[in-house]
Amino acid sequence: MQKQPVSLSEKDFSVLYDVATSIHTICDMNAMMQHIFSKIKALLKIEGLSVALHDAKNREFVFIRTVEDSESDSPRMLPEMKFPDHLGIAGWVLRENKSTMVNNVKKDRRFYSDLDRKAGFTTRSMVCVPLKTRKGLMGVLYAINKLSGAFTRKEVRLLEVLSGSIAVSIENAKLYGELMSTADVLRKENMSLRQGIAERFQLQGIVGNSMAMRQVFHMVEKVLDSKTTVLLQGETGTGKELIARVIHHNGVLKDKPFVAENCGALTETLLESELFGHVRG
Repeated sequence: MQKQPVSLSEKDFSVLYDVATSIHTICDMNAMMQHIFSKIKALLKIEGLSVALHDAKNREFVFIRTVEDSESDSPRMLPEMKFPDHLGIAGWVLRENKSTMVNNVKKDRRFYSDLDRKAGFTTRSMVCVPLKTRKGLMGVLYAINKLSGAFTRKEVRLLEVLSGSIAVSIENAKLYGELMSTADVLRKENMSLRQGIAERFQLQGIVGNSMAMRQVFHMVEKVLDSKTTVLLQGETGTGKELIARVIHHNGVLKDKPFVAENCGALTETLLESELFGHVRG
């Protein structure tokens, strides 16, 4: 059966615009969802909204957002709630991949009452719409308990339009969380590598107690706090590169890359080009 067109008011379009812009202007997911839900709640005149994400691996729905108190914009602190994905109205929405409106849940066999018992809440009516992304259905959005009258087709259509923006915001938040987690791991690895390099090339890591080595240590310490050029001379195998690394990793340029070149392996002209650059031709 073909759906009848639904006309939206200026206030409806205002909420749609506000929800869309919130995705880009509010970085914190909880703050963003709180802002979006408060706008929808006021527009539809309902008691609250909920979001349940579908965990395909475990074949269950997991609530990431629970019913809000009708007298406050703060979410009620409820224990983590999960239920099998074949149960309830959400299970029907998942199978049929379409929205549904129920104005009296007591007369609907699809309703799963165990959730109300766990939450200490009474559901009277609801609209449940799928949350879809490019990857498919990621969960459902509930609008719960119309404060006066009954839900209408217009409100179902409005939630369907809003669900797209909400799904994108949740997906972006999950990706952002994964990126932050990866960045945190890389940051810790970087710190660990830097610490390892610092410990390896610290002055006391060089073994030597002779007068000659003490003179080397003294000269190294004199140049650590400056950007002066240092020339190291000595026979092959005497540790010139080791001393160079100690100076670099303990000096003012320790955050810069250290590049070692084997001058003996380069011709005079190539070495000059490697150290000072060249102009073609």
